[in-house]
Amino acid sequence: MEMAVILQPDGSLAFLPAWMLDESAARYSIRESPTFSLVLLQSLRAEIDALLASLPSDSKAGDDGNASKNRDARKHSAGSVRARAARRRAVADQETAAGCADRSALIGLVRELARLMPDRQIARLLNRSGTQMATGKTWTAQSVHGFRKHRNIAPYRDGEWAERGEITLEAAAKIIGVCNMTALRMLRRGDIKGRQVCPGAPWVIKAADLASFGGNSKPSRPLTPNGAQRAFDFQ
Repeated sequence: MEMAVILQPDGSLAFLPAWMLDESAARYSIRESPTFSLVLLQSLRAEIDALLASLPSDSKAGDDGNASKNRDARKHSAGSVRARAARRRAVADQETAAGCADRSALIGLVRELARLMPDRQIARLLNRSGTQMATGKTWTAQSVHGFRKHRNIAPYRDGEWAERGEITLEAAAKIIGVCNMTALRMLRRGDIKGRQVCPGAPWVIKAADLASFGGNSKPSRPLTPNGAQRAFDFQ
């Protein structure tokens, strides 16, 4: 069974079946008592009987011999389970030691992206950048939600850009009166102050930093490195 490794607040590691992190797991609910159907229980009993019947036995050894073999089989099975669990813990410890810096960077990245966009868009950006989950799977809105919640990162709220006095590149281009590509060149040249959390993330610009441009004013500097190039206004 594929397991997901989750770092707990106290520094310990928790192992959960990977299927519990899928969106399809939301349809299951926790009940006080089992609610298995009779058909399912009968099928389970048939599977158990078939497994028990397939165990090797020696009729000459008698009942005591069979009981001893069954005990040995159970011990061997339990030992195999413990060995697999130990190997998973060793792998998790190696990932913890080797990927601590990467995980911290990922947490910081998601923390900043959560202030800019909802979980679904964060998942798309992480997948486009090649960033995978610890299980090796691609990100979904549900997995980003769980990642945030486990680390107490607040979800994105509509309107928080405006509360911080921030606007997008597209909005800045409209204020200045240029196309989006021109505004992007101005950002990269330093004519406009802005920041981008990571490649592919939206540019964040302080609305107050555009006050010097005025309403739909053209930039004073040339739009290309060639200072002799003339600009034409078409009516």
